[in-house]
Amino acid sequence: EQMTDLAVLSLVCKASEFDQIRVRPEETKELEDLRKKCPIEVKQLSDESEGKVNILLQSQISRQRPNSFTLISDANYIAQNAGRITRALFEISLSKGWSSLSSQLLELSKAIENCLWWFQNPIRQFSGELSPSVLERIEESSGNEITFLEGMEAKELGRLCHNLKSGEKVLYLLDRLPKLNIDATIQPVTRSILRVTLVI
Repeated sequence: EQMTDLAVLSLVCKASEFDQIRVRPEETKELEDLRKKCPIEVKQLSDESEGKVNILLQSQISRQRPNSFTLISDANYIAQNAGRITRALFEISLSKGWSSLSSQLLELSKAIENCLWWFQNPIRQFSGELSPSVLERIEESSGNEITFLEGMEAKELGRLCHNLKSGEKVLYLLDRLPKLNIDATIQPVTRSILRVTLVI
């Protein structure tokens, strides 16, 4: 039940759907370059099928697009299948009652679907509208939380990003992120049943 993020990612990459993925000699250099940008360590070699799948999946989530046409094609195939495989594994672990693994698989599934890691700030969804340096400064100051930024004014956000012009833009983008307030009360009924009351 207890698995590291590295082990969960490796598990998905071992799926039989990826057995036909082959590493072509002309792809190895670009795969090595992409491997260096992967946030989670890739234990497999980049000239192995499993290693290639892992690298391309992490690149897809990180929005690091490969240049080679064959790698782009493989990355799209991997992303489509990895999302489905992760969801299936999530359903299996949920039915087995493995809460920790279910949580990890759900996080990975959402990361694949949204191309956004769980440890990144949600404002990264607007990476096309903000410069990489502004996004890095936001993450350095607030991590993956947006509550820290919500109480700030445009000038404060501009100073935080070391770019006064970006303050208004960041404030506008923060307002576009959906917000949900949830209050939960959990009460045990029996050993295997919990009553959960949600106020949304």
